[in-house]
Amino acid sequence: STQGIPAVSLGSLATLALTPVRRVENGGTVGVPFSAGSLWKETGAVVFAVRRWMIFVPEEAFDIVKRYEAVIAKEPSLANVPLIAMIKEVAPTKDAEDDEILGVNEFATTYFKGRPVFLDEKREFYAFLGNRGVTKAGLFSLGTILRPWKLYGSLKEIGKRLAAKGGIEGNFKGDAMKLGGVLILSPGGADSDGELLFQYQEIMGGEVPVDDLEEGMLKLKAGNFAC
Repeated sequence: STQGIPAVSLGSLATLALTPVRRVENGGTVGVPFSAGSLWKETGAVVFAVRRWMIFVPEEAFDIVKRYEAVIAKEPSLANVPLIAMIKEVAPTKDAEDDEILGVNEFATTYFKGRPVFLDEKREFYAFLGNRGVTKAGLFSLGTILRPWKLYGSLKEIGKRLAAKGGIEGNFKGDAMKLGGVLILSPGGADSDGELLFQYQEIMGGEVPVDDLEEGMLKLKAGNFAC
């Protein structure tokens, strides 16, 4: 599914300079920047824009990785389609002096299972997802703030979900104000930057629609896109 009008174009995303995040002794550091479009130009890609490493993000990562792996198991021809994560910051930040506090490496290794993570310093992927903030949608919308019993009920339900998934944990460090989401992008051609096949705009406290995610991935197999 797709919704809304992106604040930036897919062409702008394709030319964005991304930096790979690498693990060293003191936490997340960065490598040599390269064009974002190269990540999906040949095979397409599933892109997870991470809001911040906290209790909801590990659950999102758990659900995305689990369904991604299930689709690959059913459709081995999609094994070359990468699942990648975008993050907004690496340590040190104003409230995390190193990665042991910020937790990017823990996210990448424990929940994202060692898959590629990239730094989107300009936050272009978040702009493409609508530049949405936590007070405008989801768990901490104005409606739930004005009705605290609704917020309590939502948190209780989330607690049950996390317990059912093995006691997922996170922390509250890093920038949480800009919501993330998931994109599935088709391969690009000689004159194309690819096509948006699926878009999920994060709803804070909500679950990723993994059935729709799977449908978007299967479009890559079927070639249901125009390049």
